[in-house]
Amino acid sequence: MNCKIKVFQIIYIYLIINVIFLCNYVFSKTENEKETIVVKFLKQNPDIYVPEVENEELKLMNEYLSEKRKDKETKVIIDFEYFYYDDYQLDSPNQLMMMFKNSTTDIIVMEDMFLFWEVSNIYSYMSMMDFDLFIDFYDKYFLDLTKYFDNNKDFYQFNDKKFLKDGTIKNKLYAIPYELDYDVLFYQNELFNKEELNLMKSLNWHDFIKRTEFSKLNSKTPINIYFLNYEDILNYFVEYISGYFNLSQEKNEHFYKALYTKEAKKRYEEFRNIMYNPLNITSTIYSNYPLEDNLISFLNGDYSFFKGKASFQYFMKYFGFTNVSFILPPKDYTVLNKKYLVINKKSTIDPSILVEIVQHFTSKEWQYIRAQYFNKVPTYDINQYSTDSFIKDYFDRNPSINSTLNEMNPIHIKDVFLSKFSAPFIEIRYVFSYAILQFLLNFNFTVDYFTDIIENIYILKYYQDKSSIYLYLNYIFIIIFLFICLVMVHSLNRYHNYYVIRMMSPRLCILVCFGFIFNLILKSFESVLDTVIKCKIGYIVELISMNLYYIPTILILFRIYCIYTGKLSTKIKLNDKNMLLYVFIILLTLTTFVFILFLFIKISVYSGSSIIKSRHPYYYSKGLDYYGYGFYVYFSIIINSNENYMLYSFLINLGYIVTYTACIFFLVGEKIIKIKRNPDDSYLLNGEEKELETKVLKNKINKNKELKFVMTTVVYDDNNNSSKNESSVSDTFITKNYSYSSDITKN
Repeated sequence: MNCKIKVFQIIYIYLIINVIFLCNYVFSKTENEKETIVVKFLKQNPDIYVPEVENEELKLMNEYLSEKRKDKETKVIIDFEYFYYDDYQLDSPNQLMMMFKNSTTDIIVMEDMFLFWEVSNIYSYMSMMDFDLFIDFYDKYFLDLTKYFDNNKDFYQFNDKKFLKDGTIKNKLYAIPYELDYDVLFYQNELFNKEELNLMKSLNWHDFIKRTEFSKLNSKTPINIYFLNYEDILNYFVEYISGYFNLSQEKNEHFYKALYTKEAKKRYEEFRNIMYNPLNITSTIYSNYPLEDNLISFLNGDYSFFKGKASFQYFMKYFGFTNVSFILPPKDYTVLNKKYLVINKKSTIDPSILVEIVQHFTSKEWQYIRAQYFNKVPTYDINQYSTDSFIKDYFDRNPSINSTLNEMNPIHIKDVFLSKFSAPFIEIRYVFSYAILQFLLNFNFTVDYFTDIIENIYILKYYQDKSSIYLYLNYIFIIIFLFICLVMVHSLNRYHNYYVIRMMSPRLCILVCFGFIFNLILKSFESVLDTVIKCKIGYIVELISMNLYYIPTILILFRIYCIYTGKLSTKIKLNDKNMLLYVFIILLTLTTFVFILFLFIKISVYSGSSIIKSRHPYYYSKGLDYYGYGFYVYFSIIINSNENYMLYSFLINLGYIVTYTACIFFLVGEKIIKIKRNPDDSYLLNGEEKELETKVLKNKINKNKELKFVMTTVVYDDNNNSSKNESSVSDTFITKNYSYSSDITKN
């Protein structure tokens, strides 16, 4: 009996243990599945892609994050995704932005070239490819991180201030500094001594290459410049011209004017000749070798210098070459390549978790770790060297980075192409870089054309030819038109008591004249509508000016129709005062409607074409579906691509002037001229009449085509008693081609 009990006890204990283990396994598995979050980390394909290095960095990131979040209930795993930005694909900008829109990524390592690249006072024509996607892209798809970092004083202290500023727009922090890189020249230590290197650094690019030719050993090519993409071409071009021109906006607000002078053209030609000669420079313009092959060729001694980035020093050591050092490019001008972490607002992961991850991977500690393992340059503010022990320790361990950061003349590439009316950087990165490439490869691409493209980057076309004779001719004809209109206004006031003028309503005719004046002036100065505020004002002014001649003209026609047909109603007053009131009410209603509309729609200012041709401002709103000034802007965009655009612009304005003048002439001008030639006081209103009402009735047209009228005049005496006199009149004044009469109320 005891044996049986013991057996049952053993079986019972065994079952309990198995149940416990089973439950633990099931629940632990379920728990892990629920708590594991995979965060997609989007990176652009690295310049040098070594899978082992990428995997090592990913492993280190996950270990670091696991340690930092060991007390958290959820487990986060980082997974790298890569995006290859193909400059030769027209839809590459769209593909990059669509990855945000489709929530396919959570955190993005974004270079400053792509950050806010669509933003400008004048949007690019490229933005019209997808209005909803491009406009305010950062606001729609970047998470605003301001509130998460505002209380982090250490964050603002250890990071470089310019780095922080470039990650901010409209006082909102969207991008967190992650990594710094910059262009350098690598060399093998045994080839050059320190004195020679210091001398060469003081030269510009042209003289540097020439001097390197004399220093080269064993028939080495002086330098290898690798152009992986448009970014590298653009960077090298800017570094080259920086040796000749001051491209700092801080010292000179209009620095860019020096870039389209005769001296600049000379330097551009020099730049092409140097680059075109493979004996001086070996570049990937002329070869399709991968960057790794070019780097190995340099390490094998085929080139005296290799142009790369500071981060490449890790791969020098990785490939087993320790006798390689680097210096800054000529005159210490180097383009900074800044990288940021950006959180996708459309991500399905809790924003607080993503923010925490970004805080860890942009921390002072993590940047130090990356620097030690992978030679990544942190975003430390070097000015904090003496006050921050962490920063001091890093720079003491990396003297080459310390010296270059102190010696360099940093180039912030986006600032170089920035002016009040400059094109957005997406157009610089995509269009101008391609223009540089064509300029180097195609000698039919003239230096004058290349210089015009540079000029188009900074200014709008209509600001170029203020000295043109056609501009002054345009102003002269406008003044002549203004004089004609003022003469008409004066004549309308002088002859307003003549029946033939009163029938047309002189006050409405004056409004028509002013409407033409305002509309013509607005069209002549349309090119200054280069901001949203100006465009809104211009839209309202145009609305008013157009309706100042449309509405009065319609009312005049309606008045004549009612008089001629005799369909006058006592409920509708068609005298001058009432019709002016109608015009005012309509204009006020339209203006109020537009003001309300502006509260709910967004207006953006665009350039009519790319920097390759010319840039002319116009505005667009999805709510208004209104492009600029329709007919006028359409032709302006076409003519701006022609060197005689000022002539064609003048001809368009002249066409408006002739048309407006003809309208005024047929409306009232012809009648005023005939009145001046044949003044007849019998057709003036009697000053003693307080009110005169004339009903024009068409009785019949006789064989001689003489129109008969019956005039009914109501004269009010001082006692408010009225007497009615009726007479049949054959109006000889009308038979002299004045086939008009009026319903007149003396004001």
